[in-house]
Amino acid sequence: MKYLRYVLMVLAVIVVVIAGMAAYIAATFDPNDYKPQIIELVKQKQQRTLRLDGDIKLAFWPSLGADLGGLSLSEFKSDQEFAAVESARVSLALMPLLSKQLVVNEVTIKGVRASIVRYKDGRMNIDDLLTRDDQKQEQFKFDIDHVAIERSTLNFRDETKGAEYALSDINLKTGRIANGVPTKVSVSLAVKGNQPKLNINADLKTRLTFDLEQQQYALEEIVLEAKGQVADINNLAAKVAGNATASLKTGEFNFGKLSVALTGASGKNNFDVRLDAPQLNFADGKAIGDKVTMVAKITNPQGTTGVNLTLPGIEGTAQVFKSGAMTLDLDVKQGDLTLKSKLSSPVSGNLQTQQVSLPKLVASISASGPNLAGKGVSGEFSGGANIDWAKQNAQANLTGKVGDSNIKARLGVAGFTPPGINFDIEIDQLDADRYLPPQPAGGKSAGAHKQPEQLLDLSGLKNLHAYGTLRIGSLKAAGVKASNVKFDIKPEGPVTKSKKLTADVRR
Repeated sequence: MKYLRYVLMVLAVIVVVIAGMAAYIAATFDPNDYKPQIIELVKQKQQRTLRLDGDIKLAFWPSLGADLGGLSLSEFKSDQEFAAVESARVSLALMPLLSKQLVVNEVTIKGVRASIVRYKDGRMNIDDLLTRDDQKQEQFKFDIDHVAIERSTLNFRDETKGAEYALSDINLKTGRIANGVPTKVSVSLAVKGNQPKLNINADLKTRLTFDLEQQQYALEEIVLEAKGQVADINNLAAKVAGNATASLKTGEFNFGKLSVALTGASGKNNFDVRLDAPQLNFADGKAIGDKVTMVAKITNPQGTTGVNLTLPGIEGTAQVFKSGAMTLDLDVKQGDLTLKSKLSSPVSGNLQTQQVSLPKLVASISASGPNLAGKGVSGEFSGGANIDWAKQNAQANLTGKVGDSNIKARLGVAGFTPPGINFDIEIDQLDADRYLPPQPAGGKSAGAHKQPEQLLDLSGLKNLHAYGTLRIGSLKAAGVKASNVKFDIKPEGPVTKSKKLTADVRR
C-alpha cells in the first residue's frame, strides 16, 4: 500500500506539472504570432500565397485542437485565388501521438471553394500540389472520429475541350474513419456543366470499409439518387444501388446487386428504364458477369414502346466484351397499329469505342391493326447488325420472308433522339391485297398503261423521319399488277412524301 501511495503521488505531481505547462502555454503562446512564418514557409515550399484572415485558436485538453478562421491559397506563382475556406476545426487525441498514431477526433470544414483548371497544353493548376517529396517520411496510422464538410463549391474548367463544370452546395458527413472499420458516408451536391449540359442535384449514401496496407476498399449498400437535366433529357430521376469492392494490389474489381432505375423525358417521349446486373467481376484484365436484364418503356402522344432485354452472361476485358444469345422483345403500339418483334443474337462490343455487334441476328416480327386485312402481317429475318453509341448510328443487313414475299433489306439509323431511318429494301413479289382492307364496291381500276411520274402522299407517316428506296419485282394491288416498281422516299418538312413513283403497270 505504501508503494502504491508513492506511485499515486508521483502520478499526481506529473498531472499537475503537465496541467501547469498546458496552462502556461495556453496563456503565453499565441499561434497568431507565427502567421508570418507560416505564410513565408508556404511561399518557399509551394510558391503559393497563403492568407490567414481570422485568428487561430488552440485547445490542449482533452484533445489538441485548432480553430482556423478564414484562409485562402493562391494559384502557383500567382496572387489569383485557387482555394479558400470560411472556417475549419481540427482536433487530435494527445496520447496516440506518442506512438505515431494520428487519432483525429474531429475535422469540420465550412465554406470551401476551389477552382481546378486543365490548360490547353494539358497542364493542370494542381500539378505542383500533386508532386511527391522524394524523401522517405515516416507514416502515421490515422483514426478519425468523424469528418464534416459543409456549404462547399468546386469548379472545374477544361480549356482543351471548352468544358466547364461546377459542383456547389457540397455537404459531406462520415462516421469513424479507420483501417478495417465500416463507416457511414453521406454526400449531397448540385452539379452544373456544359459538355454535356448538366443541371442535377445528387445525393449519395453508402458504407465505406478500407485497408490501406492491403489497398482494399469496399462500398456497401450504395444508394445514389439524382434529379435534374442531362443533355436533352429533362425531368430526369435516377437511382443506382448496389455494392462495389476494389483491390488495387491485385487489380480486382467487383460489383454486386447493381440496379439502375431511370425516368425522364426527351422531347415528347417519356421513358422509364430498369436495369439489373447481379454480379460483375474484373480481374487479371478479364471481365465476367452474370445475367443482365433491362426493361424499358417509352410513351408519347402516338403510343407506347416496350423493350425487354436479356443478356445471359458477359465475359471479356474492361474494354472488349461478348455475351451468349441475347434476346430482345419489342412491343410497339402507335395509334391503331400494334407491332411485336423478337430478336436474338450473340453480342460482342467495345466499351471504349461504344460499339456493339450482333453478328448472327434472328428476328421475328408481326403487325396487326384495323387497316391490315386478315390477321395482319408476320415474318422472319436473319442477318447481322452493328451499333455505334458514340456516333449514334446503327446498320443492319437482313434477309427474310413475309408471307409469300422474299425480302432483302439494308437498314440504317442516324441519330437516336429522334432517330433518322434510311433503308434500301428489295422485295421479289408482293400481293398487297392480302394485307390491305378490301376496296369499296365499284372502285375504278387503273388502266393498262404506263403511269406518269407523280408524288405519293404518305402523310400517315408524318412523324417518321425516314428516307430510302423500295423496289418490288412484282406488285399486285387493287386488282392491278405492276412490275419493276420503285419508290424513292424522302422527308419533306413535317410530312413524309415519296420523291417519285415509277412503275410498268400490267394486267
